Amino acid sequence: MSAASSPPLQYGKQSYFLACIIRLLTTAQKLRLPGLVILLLFSFINGYLLLFDQQSYIYFVEFFSPDGKVSDINAVFFRIQTLIIYLCITWILATKQSVIDSLVESSEATKQPNLQWQHRKLPYIIAYIIWLLISYLPFLLFDSDTTRMLIKEDSFYENSGFLWLLLTSMSFFYLFFRKKRDQKTLGLETGRNIFFLLLGLLFFIGAGEEISWGQRIFHFKTPDIMDSNLQHEFNLHNMPLLDPRTTTHKDKNSQHITLGNTGIAIDLSINYLFRYFWFSFCVLIPVLYIISISIHKWLNKINFPIVPIWAGLLFLINYYLYYQVIKPEVGSITEVRETTCSFLFFVLALWFINSQDQRQHHDQASS
Repeated sequence: MSAASSPPLQYGKQSYFLACIIRLLTTAQKLRLPGLVILLLFSFINGYLLLFDQQSYIYFVEFFSPDGKVSDINAVFFRIQTLIIYLCITWILATKQSVIDSLVESSEATKQPNLQWQHRKLPYIIAYIIWLLISYLPFLLFDSDTTRMLIKEDSFYENSGFLWLLLTSMSFFYLFFRKKRDQKTLGLETGRNIFFLLLGLLFFIGAGEEISWGQRIFHFKTPDIMDSNLQHEFNLHNMPLLDPRTTTHKDKNSQHITLGNTGIAIDLSINYLFRYFWFSFCVLIPVLYIISISIHKWLNKINFPIVPIWAGLLFLINYYLYYQVIKPEVGSITEVRETTCSFLFFVLALWFINSQDQRQHHDQASS
């Protein structure tokens, strides 16, 4: 049998990764009760400080806050308490014997070839590191006035973000419309992966929103229905329902006074919805795909595109760098973070294309 008809078993990294997780969770299982008690203790301390020693609580939160300020102490309490609850649930589920048994079963399954681990990831990681350097070095080398010029409307970061989102959209459309394969998506005999179509539409909308659908290029008027738009532009993400800001009233000069949303309103703003999307798609689902054999089988059944673990780690690294590099006097410049995320999605789309090419090559060699 020729080498071409027998695909290489590139499953060593996944097997090693699963073995490390199994060993870690087996150790954690022995500390299940003490760990849960510690988490509940943090929850109690969080509530106690808010109720009885709020000044110390504010000082503690401001110390760990990226900008050193807290605008809404109750919203901060809610987020910390929610995080602790999530950690408690995660700790309970992760240390269940059934989860460890599923991991062992999944580890056995990695003895079969997994094409998602066969494709080389180093070129994509290098490309992303280069773009990270291009994006963040100006904030280390130049003063705040210079960096403010780069983040203005229709400048480097916004135009770059539009370009990467548009290329990402085109890449996912290409994945959807390329040569048909015998496959099911969401239980339907489509011959094409509907998830790639949905991703293409999502990133196409994101690209259009980034430049307000070309309003500043073609100079058309904002419709009356969008009079409440906080930037008076033709887009949805600056409407009061989705913008993290909210216009409250006009001052004596008839100028709008714009303040920041707090509490649940900001959690439902476009910035947070984007975070929920990339974290779910690029971090949470891939982790569940690995640790749960039932989720693994179900996602394969509906033909859901699984993001590789390394891409999820790059998203997390990007957010860490953003809060470490951006100078406080410049402000919270989300365009920088959005641009680097957009480039990573483009890199991810290219990875999907090459992974699909390799899968087709394997199918043809095996037939």
